[in-house]
Amino acid sequence: MDLAAIIPYFILLSIQLSDKQPNISANAVITSLRLVRMLRVLRAVELYFIFKQPKSMHAFNAIMKGSLIDLVTMFMIFTLFAFLFGAVTFFAESKANDMFNSIPIATYWGIITISTKKSIHIR
Repeated sequence: MDLAAIIPYFILLSIQLSDKQPNISANAVITSLRLVRMLRVLRAVELYFIFKQPKSMHAFNAIMKGSLIDLVTMFMIFTLFAFLFGAVTFFAESKANDMFNSIPIATYWGIITISTKKSIHIR
């Protein structure tokens, strides 16, 4: 099932690479993209098979019940830090950078920056 989850990426990549050639029709590309979208459904099917067994669903429920308070606390702290970081960024960069017109835009920029930074390795 894991192979079925990554096949759509390679199909889409091959379509994009072959799209540079002028002899490919638009209908073929649209049909291929529909196939890729259908293959993405296999990811949801994999989750269905995981939760189909009662033991795994029972274990998942027990883990979620046991850590629900921790997850909510983590979400609240992350939200607080995101808004504080956005406010600080807005006030620090509003005069020098026209990109930050409001605190929500700066907060959005901060969340995207924090969640997509992959070069920092925490040890």
